Amino acid sequence: MLSFLQENAEWMCAIAITIFTVVQCWISHAQYRQELRFRRLDLANELDKVFSHFVYKKEDCVKRIDWLMENQVNFMFLLKKNEQKLYWQLYEYIDSLQNPKDPDYWEKREYREKYYEYLIQLDSALASAKYGIEQHKNRLKKHKNKDHSLK
Repeated sequence: MLSFLQENAEWMCAIAITIFTVVQCWISHAQYRQELRFRRLDLANELDKVFSHFVYKKEDCVKRIDWLMENQVNFMFLLKKNEQKLYWQLYEYIDSLQNPKDPDYWEKREYREKYYEYLIQLDSALASAKYGIEQHKNRLKKHKNKDHSLK
């Protein structure tokens, strides 16, 4: 048995090194996916902090547009190609509220509902990556059904 091990040590070492390399690649890939998941979650949390209240003044719109532009690169790299349109829909909607056609838009429920709908869709996209945290999708759907009244 000892002579067999001595004669085949080179092959056994090569196999062991190959297995070790495969495991290291798998661990590295898992860490990369986890890092992306946390970055998406952090961006979703920041989005919620900045956009937690409906916009009532032009200054509020400008602040939110500035924040969206400051984080545009994060959204473009962390969202999938088909999800990036959600970012632009929210951006365009906030931009349209700077000079609304309806001067009493803040009193109308449909404007608030649309605002929160865009926000929830973008949040859901950030939280629902295949490598992401899937259980938050249900929580966001429940949140979508809640009434967002003025406070």
